[in-house]
Formats: sequence, structure tokens, C-alpha cells
Amino acid sequence: MKNLFYFTILLFSVSSYSQKIIYKGNGNIYDSNDKRISPNEVRNMISYNPALVNLYNEGREKKTIGNVLLIGGAALIVSDLAVGATADVTYPTALTYIGLGSMLLSIPIKSGFSKKIDKVVEVHNKSVVYRKSSFEINDLTLITNRNGIGFQITF
Repeated sequence: MKNLFYFTILLFSVSSYSQKIIYKGNGNIYDSNDKRISPNEVRNMISYNPALVNLYNEGREKKTIGNVLLIGGAALIVSDLAVGATADVTYPTALTYIGLGSMLLSIPIKSGFSKKIDKVVEVHNKSVVYRKSSFEINDLTLITNRNGIGFQITF
């Protein structure tokens, strides 16, 4: 009887395990235990669908390009400001305008990456929910009588 109880608990833990992922913004994906998943782990999780992997890679690439343009533009503006403040040069120079243009260009690029990653998470979670397993519990009932307490499981 004790072994049957342990077997039932084991079956519940196996059937309740899910690989749902959660997107919390800024390219960060977490599992159902609220642990951050690295991009390589995400790629491994969605490797069953090459279209999802491509969409995820496009989103990550857009994020990287947007970050390079944003940080590079800010660095150009700050360096031109530092040169203009210390040297006898007219400020602003072409570096400031290039930096400003780079920063403005990064806005539409960075805004698109979040939508792509969110779509990957949505499609993956739908496939996890609808993926059928060979084991499915239809009903669980707690039964008590004069002999004791037990569970009735309907498969």
C-alpha cells in the first residue's frame, strides 16, 4: 500500500512537470521556477522547431545591433563633448551628429526585438500545453471509509 502511494506521488510529479517559459522583458527568459535561462538553453529548448530558433536568433541579433548603436552613439557624443570642453574646438562637431543619428536609429531596431522574443515564448508555451503525453489523469477522488483513506485515480 505504501509503495502504491509513492508511485502515485511520482506519477503526479511527472505529469505536472511543464517546460513553460516566461518572458519578462529586455530579452530575459525565465522558466516556471523563476530561474533565468541563458540564450543557449532557450535555443536548446526550442530546437524542435527550426522556425522558432530562427525567430529567436533574429530577435537576439536585433537586440545586439540596437545596443551597439545606442552605446556607440552615446560614446561618440560624450567623447565629442569631452574634446570640445578641453580643447579649443567648436562644439558640436560631426561626431555628435553621427552619435545622435546612431542613437535615433537604435530606437526602431531595439523596439522590434522584444516582439520577436515574445512571439517565440508564446508559440513555445502553446506547444507545451497542447502536447499530449501517453499518461493522462482524468479524475482524482479522495475516498474514506472505515478501513482508511485512499485516492481513486481515473485514467
